[in-house]
Amino acid sequence: GIRLCLGLAMGVALVTLLDLNKLTRTVLLVGSAAPIGFTVVVLTQREALDTELAASATSLSVLLGLLYIPLALLWLD
Repeated sequence: GIRLCLGLAMGVALVTLLDLNKLTRTVLLVGSAAPIGFTVVVLTQREALDTELAASATSLSVLLGLLYIPLALLWLD
């Protein structure tokens, strides 16, 4: 949750601070609000951490991203 909210907030702050064209602004917002990557699962397995928790968090992040990224782009654009 922290990654989703903080990432989007930082993206909005950068878009507000910098004078960007529409395409660059959209790319920055999508990149900052993107779900956590699947590399998290690989890294947790490599470091012998809880891979089930990492896989669940990654899946939940991707599912939530399918909902909130389009809504955030509509709201911010």
